[in-house]
Amino acid sequence: MAHIDNNGHSALSHAVSNGHIELVKFLCNCPWADGGISACDAMQSAFVVCSGKGHSDIAELLLERLQETVKCHVDAVDVISGETALTAACLNGRKTTVQLLLTRGAMLTQGNARGLTPLLSAVKAGYWDIAVILLRHGADIETTDSHGRSALMIAAAEGHVGLVEMLLTNSKSFLTYSKSF
Repeated sequence: MAHIDNNGHSALSHAVSNGHIELVKFLCNCPWADGGISACDAMQSAFVVCSGKGHSDIAELLLERLQETVKCHVDAVDVISGETALTAACLNGRKTTVQLLLTRGAMLTQGNARGLTPLLSAVKAGYWDIAVILLRHGADIETTDSHGRSALMIAAAEGHVGLVEMLLTNSKSFLTYSKSF
């Protein structure tokens, strides 16, 4: 059960990726052999995969398993992809999964391995509706990535005109700056 493929994915991740919830339930109850990947790392990775794929029903199931069985966390960074469940959902435009993760306590400040918070991930990928959800839940519009780039800078770099407009409208620093003229 602990065997992984050349990309570091287990059978559980493959089942999750394709939305096979009954197989996921079965695999979650199988014993894990020593070697390869640990049960915690496999479930964490599978959780991030299903969040990125938008399989909210499987995400809910794995959340229970993560919290009750192997003591992983909703905000942990996956060792394979470098994403958290919330950043993966934001990068892939999985609105329903984003809402689920937020109601289950996912932190808006927890970044992925590249330093992108959920808001910055949504902005980079161009998901205006997800950026709005995150802002309404209290995401800090002034947060920056590991290179010091704000959401506005990332939106501009990616050419997301609608996001640039929305961020300018909602930016406290822009409102303060524009009032000085």
